[in-house]
Amino acid sequence: MAMHQPRPTRQQANFDDWHVEHNNGVAIPTLDPATIVDADEIVERLRDYGVVVMRRRVYDLAIFERLCAELCDEFRDIGLRSPVENGDGLTTYVFPENITLLPHTEQTYKPCRPPHLCFFQCVVPPDELGGETTLVDGHTFLDALSTAIRGRFERHGITYEMRWSKERWSREFGVATPSELDAYLEPRRGVEYRIDRDVLHMRYTTTAITKSVFSGLESFAPNLLSHLPSVTHPSYRHQHTYSNPTNQVYFGDGAPIEQDVIHELIDIVGRIGTAHRWQAGDLLVVDNTRFLHGRRMTVRSTKRVMVSRFGLLRPTLQTRTR
Repeated sequence: MAMHQPRPTRQQANFDDWHVEHNNGVAIPTLDPATIVDADEIVERLRDYGVVVMRRRVYDLAIFERLCAELCDEFRDIGLRSPVENGDGLTTYVFPENITLLPHTEQTYKPCRPPHLCFFQCVVPPDELGGETTLVDGHTFLDALSTAIRGRFERHGITYEMRWSKERWSREFGVATPSELDAYLEPRRGVEYRIDRDVLHMRYTTTAITKSVFSGLESFAPNLLSHLPSVTHPSYRHQHTYSNPTNQVYFGDGAPIEQDVIHELIDIVGRIGTAHRWQAGDLLVVDNTRFLHGRRMTVRSTKRVMVSRFGLLRPTLQTRTR
């Protein structure tokens, strides 16, 4: 579901100079702003790096929502996340379960325009080891693919298969009845579906390689690794790693994506990814058209409170990218 918002009055921040932190070869521009940061400044950093960290030290919902609205005027409802109290209904809590979530992009698994930006802010950081947000540059990911695997994704794309309850599809598509769902899905390209007793069975075929809306760089940034029916990679076999047995992924020609291919993708992610260790108030902005994000388990269960928001870049700012 998309919702539009008026643009707030822009405020110019007083902030220290940006500095670039390097972690496992991934460069992340970081700064300590005093108030909201100018949108043009963030867009410039996203064009160059794909991700931005602002160390705010204190969580403030009003400032978080104002920053998001400075960059985006249309926001997406993601899955079944719970809205934050006293917000505008579009800021939601990140799922609190202690799980590992393999790197992915948001809403690239369904027939809609995925959000350009993901926003995350830390309310309470974990006080145990782990709990980091993993980040993978899809442009680097693309270059790291073997010639054979890259060729298959370039030629065929990717197909996501899913089975959703009414509660899920009504939130995902912003519709209330099976007839409204049918009217939404029927004209969409790449979609095969049936609705059985209010349950949606759907396959969606789309491109696997896309271009960043900010930099124009080609990237391999799908939802593939968080859309698996199970995770059998040896590194994750003994972790609580998210999967869903009603999901499946295929190459776009219908051929299965073999386990050795999935394991190779997970191995690449392990080599080229980085992890952001959260501090209270940290605000992370991610180019969802280039960077994948995920999360690590903590070694022991502990409190970890994060809020999130997902939006489409304002058209006036899109003209300033690339």
